[in-house]
Amino acid sequence: MTTIAVTGHMDLAESTVPLVQEELRDLLRDHRGNLVGVTCLARGSDTLFAEAVVEAGGRLVVILPSRDYRQAKVKPDHAPAFDRLSAAAEVVTMPYDTANREAYEAANGELLKRADRLVAVWDGMPPSGKGGGTADTVEQARSAGVPVDVVWPTDARRGSWRRITRIMATTCAPTSATDRFVQSVHLDCAGHDGPTSPPRICARVVNWPSPFAPGRVPPAPRRGRAHRSYSRGTS
Repeated sequence: MTTIAVTGHMDLAESTVPLVQEELRDLLRDHRGNLVGVTCLARGSDTLFAEAVVEAGGRLVVILPSRDYRQAKVKPDHAPAFDRLSAAAEVVTMPYDTANREAYEAANGELLKRADRLVAVWDGMPPSGKGGGTADTVEQARSAGVPVDVVWPTDARRGSWRRITRIMATTCAPTSATDRFVQSVHLDCAGHDGPTSPPRICARVVNWPSPFAPGRVPPAPRRGRAHRSYSRGTS
């Protein structure tokens, strides 16, 4: 019996979901009938993995970070899949009343403790520094000697972009206090209603050390469909 755990991004773009599903099915095919899948059952990658495990005839183990996780963290659009998969699984709840960073880190530790291998639906970007992310879990697995299988298909992308009505030039200017800068500006981004509707401007702001000197405004992004201004991302 092989025990495979999962870590991965929650914010997969809609077009990326079938690509990840196909790779997960291929990855688990060799373990049909001889598989235990371990997941924290967050939306996105965790849930896609859990569905693939059930489809492959494997046994599912769900690690919940806290006693209030279902009530406090599972959104209405994710609840049906969460409840269906939880009902088919062995559920292990960590001894925390509240879903906080300590609870998440404990859940990740329990997940890795049970794993023979780790599947990481991961874009390859390094840790954000906040802890508990996909890249952090990959690093912990490798440090513990757990083999890691990275799943990130060609053309995969993350799609949870924050909609904004305008971006001031100063938004792109890093400061010594926060060192924030706009990582990407997308026109006609994910969620655009079609060629006849107005384009939406979207941006993701991240906490990476800026490649620009403090107070210097980065060059304005070129206008175009899904143009990535800066290559750095989040974990």
